[in-house]
Amino acid sequence: MKKLKLIGNILLLAFYMLLITSCKKGTTYFIFPDGDDNNPGNSEKFAWQTFKAANKHHFKPGDKILLKGGALFEGQLKIDGDDRSSKEYPILISSTDTIPAIIHAGDSSGLLIENIGNIIIKNLKIEGNGASSKNHGCGIAVVNTLNGNKKLHNIRIENIQASGFARQINEGPLGIQHPAGCGIFVGGFPEDGSKSGYHNVLINHCNTFENQYYGMLITGYWQDNPDKGNYANHNTSIENCNFWSNFGDSTYIENHSGSGILLEDVDLGMIQHCKAWQNGQYCKSRAGGPCGIWTAVSNNVTIQYCESYDNRTSYHDGCGFDLDGGCTNNLLQYNYSHDNDGAGFLIYTYNGAPHADSSNVVRYNISENDSKNNPHHAPLRIGNSGSGMKHLEVYDNIFLNKGCAPELIRISGNDIQAKLNDNLFIADAKIPFIIKEKSNSSILFERNNFWSTKNQFSMEWDGLEIMDISRFNRLLNVEPGNFNSAKKLEGISLSNFEKYGSASHPKRLEAFSEKLDF
Repeated sequence: MKKLKLIGNILLLAFYMLLITSCKKGTTYFIFPDGDDNNPGNSEKFAWQTFKAANKHHFKPGDKILLKGGALFEGQLKIDGDDRSSKEYPILISSTDTIPAIIHAGDSSGLLIENIGNIIIKNLKIEGNGASSKNHGCGIAVVNTLNGNKKLHNIRIENIQASGFARQINEGPLGIQHPAGCGIFVGGFPEDGSKSGYHNVLINHCNTFENQYYGMLITGYWQDNPDKGNYANHNTSIENCNFWSNFGDSTYIENHSGSGILLEDVDLGMIQHCKAWQNGQYCKSRAGGPCGIWTAVSNNVTIQYCESYDNRTSYHDGCGFDLDGGCTNNLLQYNYSHDNDGAGFLIYTYNGAPHADSSNVVRYNISENDSKNNPHHAPLRIGNSGSGMKHLEVYDNIFLNKGCAPELIRISGNDIQAKLNDNLFIADAKIPFIIKEKSNSSILFERNNFWSTKNQFSMEWDGLEIMDISRFNRLLNVEPGNFNSAKKLEGISLSNFEKYGSASHPKRLEAFSEKLDF
């Protein structure tokens, strides 16, 4: 009897295992150079050979598409609305092992993910024909063309290298961002111009370089007057990514090109532990310029623990970091900017920005030798050419410059409400600390330290030259206890700053403050 009971239990267990196996979602498909497109593709032995077979197939929730690691594939792999996925069972596109497969996309995008969510893309190297070629595409283009403010969910992109992508369409309404010319593009591009886009996007450990317009772009379809709180994308996070040598398009003068990353048309976003360098040098547009790391038309976006340096321009901007037009409730903190052509930190809004800029914060950052080659900029540049800027706070930052900048702070435009407090400004040259152009803007400075190695304090405020810090405090009606201070910097070389901690880590700021008794 006991033996029969044991056999019964074994059979019952086998039945449950069979049931679990039968309920398992998804099939793994393989693409190998020595495969055959007439194969079913569902095993390594019977793998497909090219993307043509995969593009004809209708994938289902939980399916995996694995490319032979280290092998080269030509053309474009496309997943679209005819395929099916779910939050519990996303479609995965990756390589068979840790060595990434290589996709040579030629003149199109390498991976086109259109009108479908719940996608994971991992461990691939994607190449276009080059930023100066006739390529019109992206390494990865995740595009929502559905009408009616439709949101798709759950895009994850990890361990991707994307380079050599360009854009051939320059016409169209100003502000329209075509899904081309980027290493990685995620955004809405519907025919009805609505705010279709994506909810829950994570891009991690990706490298994008030598692309024409952006290393990475998150965006939506441009609207002049969107409904308040209506953004194309929600909950977007960019982490541990690098963007370099995205040079820009010298023939495109209508707007900017050549940025490291732009996070645009996003509500609730994050860029952290990223680096951008040597972007933008071919941009000649006088309507707008490139930046290393920036956000625009966004709400509740944080940029932190990032480094942006050696970014260039042939005319406008060339900045390290930027909170640009249409930014609300955004935060720049614990970032390190240095040796950029333009501002280390640009806070600016333009005429026609879709949202009125308000309640942005810049704190705990470091700028070193920024504004090297842009006479319109300063390490800290605040400006309004649009409808105004309210409740800007800039505090506990360090700006040091060896004289490559024309001044340390430049403020221009009317209707700016800003408070700058507890910042440290150090000049190793006879340059003005502040130039505020004539305006009705309300700018408050409190408890800031202005230090110079040349024993000189000077600024220009609404056309008035000021050579004395006491006069500056009186002019701004600063209350006792909140006075700004100025002194000659003695006994400390600017080169000593390089000794303290990781550049983009808050400990560096703490070390600076402790060393300088700030």
